[in-house]
Amino acid sequence: MYGGTQTKSLNSISLVVYDEVKIKEKIMNISEIQKDMKVVGSDGEHVGTVDGIDGDRIKLTKYDSPNGQHNFLTADDVDTVDGAVKLVKTADEILKSFANETSAGGASGAGGTW
Repeated sequence: MYGGTQTKSLNSISLVVYDEVKIKEKIMNISEIQKDMKVVGSDGEHVGTVDGIDGDRIKLTKYDSPNGQHNFLTADDVDTVDGAVKLVKTADEILKSFANETSAGGASGAGGTW
């Protein structure tokens, strides 16, 4: 019984450390993002173009936006930054979330508009 408790405790610590590493990676990813970088979904399809960083959100240009508005992404939406911003979701998933947020009038996370 004691061994099981110890394992659970170690697993919890491992998850916390893993989460901290992921958070630091996300912060580094955001700092690497530059204006006019292409943004693609996990499938490699075009989502938009970076207009800039607005606090902890990535602001996309409205000129190639499907809804004609600035859309926003968060650090959680980003998988990697390597010449382009690659997202964790497919382009279709992200673009649908933009449409859903526009109709709901929201402005946070994937699909946020302003």
